[in-house]
Amino acid sequence: MLFTQTHAFLLLLVLFALATAKDLLVDPNLSSANDPNYPSLSEALAALLTGDSLIEATNTIRLSAACQTVPQFFLGTKIGPAGANGGSISIVYEGTIPSAINSEDACNQLPILNLTDSSYINLADLTSFSISGVNIYFNGATNLNLINNVETVIFLTPASTTLRLMIYLH
Repeated sequence: MLFTQTHAFLLLLVLFALATAKDLLVDPNLSSANDPNYPSLSEALAALLTGDSLIEATNTIRLSAACQTVPQFFLGTKIGPAGANGGSISIVYEGTIPSAINSEDACNQLPILNLTDSSYINLADLTSFSISGVNIYFNGATNLNLINNVETVIFLTPASTTLRLMIYLH
């Protein structure tokens, strides 16, 4: 049996189906998005979705060192599973992290994630969500920040194995 163009197309479809991971980089120095590089966290999160569902099962967003001086915002819309498979989102800061996160000064050396009326967390039916090396500011919101039916949730500072979450009310 000959390997036809139809066979090649079907093989390509199978290979695309097996590639279920997305790795994006946020660099605020970019003037526009050029997949897999995005100028903001909200744009990177939007790139993971079709409607309100994850496109891929495994998703990593890396925040470049340049994010340390540019506040980032969450998408402010529901993020749901990749089909029946759940799905995961990991947000990781790649810059220098203080050896101890035990003061406001240390937190100020991390990139800021602003949670506001239009920038809120709304996750549902995922396998996991993790965020590491980020200073979370809660600036009041009429929309609730929700993490619903997510099997594993991790807020972590890489320099420590204990959770240290500092929330500033403005």
